[in-house]
Amino acid sequence: MSLESCISSRAVAYLPQAPKFFDVLDDLWHPITNPGGIVNLGLAENALMHTELTEFINSKV
Repeated sequence: MSLESCISSRAVAYLPQAPKFFDVLDDLWHPITNPGGIVNLGLAENALMHTELTEFINSKV
């Protein structure tokens, strides 16, 4: 069974971009150890960062 028979042609077109998404996971934001890191807003919810994320977004709006 080939990859193309398992997923849509639109998904196959985005496969080359997948490694970029996973690079985000190697540079996640942390207030002390990685303040210049990436805040991943692509998750459904990130309850551990609600306070920090709310403050950050409100300071930029």
